[in-house]
Amino acid sequence: MQDRDLGALGETEFKRLCNQVGITIHKSEMDRTGWDFFIEFPWMQDNISPQYILPAPLEMMFHRT
Repeated sequence: MQDRDLGALGETEFKRLCNQVGITIHKSEMDRTGWDFFIEFPWMQDNISPQYILPAPLEMMFHRT
């Protein structure tokens, strides 16, 4: 059986999926703390609330084990 780098394949697929739905991702250059991507979700403006009291956009970190 041929050795494959499934981590790189998975990251490529993850980037493709994020790009399809408009999610911004930032790849870690040095991964000493265990995270691979920083993810920014699209800003969804709430037209009911004034701009200054809107919550911050949702953020999360993706960690591949």
